[in-house]
Parts: sequence; C-alpha cells; structure tokens
Amino acid sequence: MHLGIEESESDEESFLLTASKRPKQGIPEPARFTAQHKLAFFGLAAAASAALLLVVVSFTASSWAGLWPGWRNSSQVTASKLGTSLLNEAFEPTKEKTLLPPFNGQLLKAVFEETSANTFFEEVQMDDGTVSYRHRNGLLITAKNGERAVSSPSVPGSTQFFGKLTNADGTISLMVHGGTWLTSLPSGTVVADAPTIQSWQTFTQKKGENGTIALRSTHGKYLGVQTLSEEFAAADRSMLATDDGLGRQTIAAVSVIVTADANSIGSREKFTMLSYAADNTVSFKTKYGTFLTSPPSLNGLVSGDSTMACGRETFSLIKKDGKVYLHTFDGRYITALEHGFLVGDAKVPDAWESFFMESHSDGTVSFKSYHDRYITAAKVESPYRVAQTHS
Repeated sequence: MHLGIEESESDEESFLLTASKRPKQGIPEPARFTAQHKLAFFGLAAAASAALLLVVVSFTASSWAGLWPGWRNSSQVTASKLGTSLLNEAFEPTKEKTLLPPFNGQLLKAVFEETSANTFFEEVQMDDGTVSYRHRNGLLITAKNGERAVSSPSVPGSTQFFGKLTNADGTISLMVHGGTWLTSLPSGTVVADAPTIQSWQTFTQKKGENGTIALRSTHGKYLGVQTLSEEFAAADRSMLATDDGLGRQTIAAVSVIVTADANSIGSREKFTMLSYAADNTVSFKTKYGTFLTSPPSLNGLVSGDSTMACGRETFSLIKKDGKVYLHTFDGRYITALEHGFLVGDAKVPDAWESFFMESHSDGTVSFKSYHDRYITAAKVESPYRVAQTHS
C-alpha cells in the first residue's frame, strides 16, 4: 500500500493522488523546485509530442483527402480538433486544480502547531458504536468516502459518523462509511481514502475542558477549522440526539429482531426507505419506528434496535441484474444465511448477499433473500425504560 505524498504539490494536487498512487510513507520528500522543474519538463515534452502528432495527422489527412473528394474539409477539422485536444491535455498538469468541498462548510485541516479554540471538538458517542465530532461553532467533522474532510452543518446520512478504533499504541483511527480510514497528509489535508491503517491514519487524543478532545496527526499537527465562526452555532443537532430538555435522551428498552425467514409479506416485512443525497446512502425504518443496523463487529447479527439513523443505520444500495445488495458502514455486505439470520461480514457480494426488492403502493419496500424468504422485524418489549445521559 502506498500512502505518501510529495509536499511539492498543492493541497488540490496532493488530494488528487489516490491512496494507492501516493509514494510510501517515510520516504524523504523532494525539494519544491525539483518537482516543479520535472513537471514543467514533462509538460513541455508532452506538448511537443502533441504538436508533432498534430502535424502528422494533418499531413495524413491531406493525403487521404486527395483520394476521397469532399473529405478534405472534414478531415482537416478533425485533425485540428484532435491536435487541440492533445495540446490541452499536455498542458493540463501545469494548471492549478481547484477542488470544491462536498458540503457547505469550512475546510478541515491538520495544520495547527498547538491546541486552541480551533482544535477542540465534542465527541458524541452514538448507540450504534459510532462517534461524531462537533466543534464549538456547531459544525461537525464531515467526511465522504474518497473525498477530503470538511467541517459542516448537520446533514442526514452517515458522513458525520465514524467508527472509532483504538490502536495498540493508544492512538485512534476513524473509519468512514464504506470501510476507508481518515488520512492526514503532510500538507494538512485530511481525506477519507485509506483501505488500511498505517501511521497517517492514526491520531493522538488530547483532553480539553468540558470533556472536549483535540486530535493530533502523526505529523505532529492538530486537526481543526482555520477560522472560527458562530454562523452555525445554532445548527440543527436533531440527528445527534433527541433531548428531553434535561440533557437526557430517554428511549424504551426495546429489542427488534431482524431475520430473513418470513414466507409472505405483512406489516413486519415492510420497511420505509429513507434516502440521503449527501452520501447516496439509505436507511430502512421498521413498522416500530426503529432502523436496521449493521453490526459493529463483523461476526454480529443485523438488528433493528436503533432509534436513530446515524452511521451503521445507513447502507449503500447497490443494484445489479434486477437484484440489490446492502453495503454496510464497514465496507461489507449483508448476508442472509440459510436459517434466516442476517450478518454483515461478506467481503464480496455473491448469491447469499443478493435480495429482490419489492415496492408497495404505500411507499414501503420488502426484501426477499436468495433462500426465498422475506426480511422481517419482530419487536420484543421490556416493561421498563432506560434514561441515557449525554455530557
């Protein structure tokens, strides 16, 4: 795996290099002027090649035009367009590439030498095992698979929830929806594109006041927003918690068992599908108002216990050959076993990971497994309630 980057590139250019194409970590980075001269040299070489090819194409076109009357004008136009395209591509590496953040927010970077108000976040722990990081200005760390991270107001979907893994050395790593890991580049750009954990995917936690934390990258810089703004101080936080006015979230002690063993479709086999434009994911609400949840561990069972659609309650819905596949938060696929249990540990979608999705007139959907059984949700209630306190 290659996870390096030449600091000679701008933030935009370094981000364009995927994790697999970046130089290995630990390799000394060349001086800025060296990379720029190399880039200019290759750009001029490519331009010269394109110009030569333009001459050849034009000459060839003129020669062929003598054999087919009326072809001369079109051939010269075609040759001109081809040459222009090649020249444009030759000079493209020297242009400044501008990338727009995927959400309306502020750019998140790991460039701060010391901790400050810019670098502390409130870590909100969710019932599904994911965490969310909220800045004092109300913005949330937001990361979409394969794109750079920003600080953004709340958006529905899974982009603001992370799977938190504590490493053997005490550092943490943060997984985004789809199974990739948050990566801090030497330039300070933070991108969600690493398939495995190495040093650039680790962060050291430093505790602040009121339970806040700061995250320091392996390059010794703290993660934070570059400017403080109270513009979104009253941002919608409903996706993080349903408050009872006393700082507590009160939920019923309910267990919703989800299996794929129903022979026919009834109300328990119908699910309301919610779509999220921010990350092209979906959630499935049961008749009880709870959501299907992929297991936090790869050997766990899919359940329907969650009262909120957060990280593990969102799935990528992949359609192929008239069937659908449910891609989980961890980058795996939901499998329907022969006895009806649903697990989320398949690396590759195969027959047992395929479902026929049936739509109903009431807007709900049902799923029939490979074993010709429907996914069903059964509720088991307890006579008491549980109050959870959020700091």
